[in-house]
Amino acid sequence: MATLELDGTLIAEKDNNNKIISHVDQLSEATSGGGIKLNNSLKTSTGTDIITSTGSVSPQGNFVLPSVTTESNLNTSDTEGSISYVNENGGNLFFKKSSGWSSFTSERGTIGNPASSATELKALGFSDGVYYVRIGTEVVKSYVITRYSECGYIKFASWYDGTNLNNSNAINENGSWIESEVNANAGKLKNTQINTIITSTNSKNHLFRVGGGTDNLLNNGSGTGKLYIPGGLPSWGSVTDLNTSYEFWLDTTSNGTFDYGVSYTSDTRSLCTHSLSTKIWHSDHNYNGSAIVAPPWSSFAICHSVGDTYFATNLHWMSGLSSGSGGEIFWGNNSSSYCSFFLEY
Repeated sequence: MATLELDGTLIAEKDNNNKIISHVDQLSEATSGGGIKLNNSLKTSTGTDIITSTGSVSPQGNFVLPSVTTESNLNTSDTEGSISYVNENGGNLFFKKSSGWSSFTSERGTIGNPASSATELKALGFSDGVYYVRIGTEVVKSYVITRYSECGYIKFASWYDGTNLNNSNAINENGSWIESEVNANAGKLKNTQINTIITSTNSKNHLFRVGGGTDNLLNNGSGTGKLYIPGGLPSWGSVTDLNTSYEFWLDTTSNGTFDYGVSYTSDTRSLCTHSLSTKIWHSDHNYNGSAIVAPPWSSFAICHSVGDTYFATNLHWMSGLSSGSGGEIFWGNNSSSYCSFFLEY
């Protein structure tokens, strides 16, 4: 027989007919659902209400209700294990861990529940957009691309107006540059964050987009380019001539499908004149191209370099058109053009 006891005192029980028998005046069988109903308030020994007959709860003793606040006002100094209710975005419960505040209930990719990677957001079905993502022990806010089958990508650098990105610190952290895939704003993540992404996932892919200017690279800026290095991307800040096998790909409309691709083997020839810029990542001048999916432009000779104040391209076939992209094109060196890079993560 089922019973309900409090401190050894029988409060209620079910009889052989499955009916509830109350042993105190405050309890009776509920009219529906088979539960127990409070006829009057449940009180402490001193007469203080704990639960009223209408269902209101007044915790006593060491029980503390969560504080009500906003995400921006969550106190990083609060004791581990603290709970707060954030009355924004429909309302969410947060709890304090040793590493900071996290949410019981907020959606993945938010400040209270950052994603573990861009690829996790892709796996969960999230579309391209701005999200909070954890990189090592830190959380960053940036634009994420999930439309490609191989992985998710996080935006990590944007060249515009000659801004020098050769800096180990974040530049324009949480600035306007993260709010869309490509725009006329400069910024980047910390070098340590960029390299944590590369090393933790052995990143082999990175995307790039361009805008402004008068050149027709990437289908006049409508497309997305990809560099794929089977052996893995070099560390950010490591000036690297790509004397290895790699592939360039082009999605002409940025719809999630790469239309053209060309593979390259090692070519040690000198860089074009844009090598005069201060290089901060990969570069190559290569005539050893072979079509994977042949683009309209028939010559696969290319040259490029990633510099401190611009991305320099002689990526002729990567216009995706019958007319090739020009030579010695500088993206982000002034206010008329801009360029964004994304990492596999």
